[in-house]
Amino acid sequence: MEEWIPRIRRAGAATESHLGYAGAQYKSGDYERALKEVEEILKRDPGNADALMLRARIRYDRGDIDGAGEELQAAIKRDPDLAKAYLLLSFVHYEQGRVEEAIQACHQALERDDDLPNAWLTLGNLLGHKGDLPGAKKAFEQAVKRNAQLSMAHRRLARIAREEGRVDDAFRHIRACLLSEPTNPNAYMTLGDLYMGRGEYQEAVNAYRE
Repeated sequence: MEEWIPRIRRAGAATESHLGYAGAQYKSGDYERALKEVEEILKRDPGNADALMLRARIRYDRGDIDGAGEELQAAIKRDPDLAKAYLLLSFVHYEQGRVEEAIQACHQALERDDDLPNAWLTLGNLLGHKGDLPGAKKAFEQAVKRNAQLSMAHRRLARIAREEGRVDDAFRHIRACLLSEPTNPNAYMTLGDLYMGRGEYQEAVNAYRE
């Protein structure tokens, strides 16, 4: 969740205080208090992009996908370089069934900040969804390059490597996934499948038991 907490910039002391408190309340799951603080910010600055983005995230989490999209468009209009707004917009487009627009929003986020691991991960997931495995692989590789502990990207790369017959790479990625997320049952299933493919049946059983 931390990635969605708006960064505080170009703000007066009162706005800083409300943004910081709103972000903390959002992170703790207290959406009502977070919204109250956001509204205080928007009374002073109706177009504050960070406040709009946080309100969009809350609306998204509550299932108001269209409302979140409207908030994000307003935030982007105010600050066209707000990379994480485009990233969240990609989730909105995906939920609306607009995969190509979701991919475009990911690219727009990365054009503004290519050091966002979750943007690369999201792009990889979207490209994989539409069947572009080479593109997905490149995106996942960029994700783990920027965050070596991004377990989902490692798991995706392990599956791609397995499909391509690169078994050693598959093991490397799934072990990296388990280092970051040692209780992930899906990762152990993949590990078990890899052992089965090598005929190491007892190791496979041990992995499946996890």
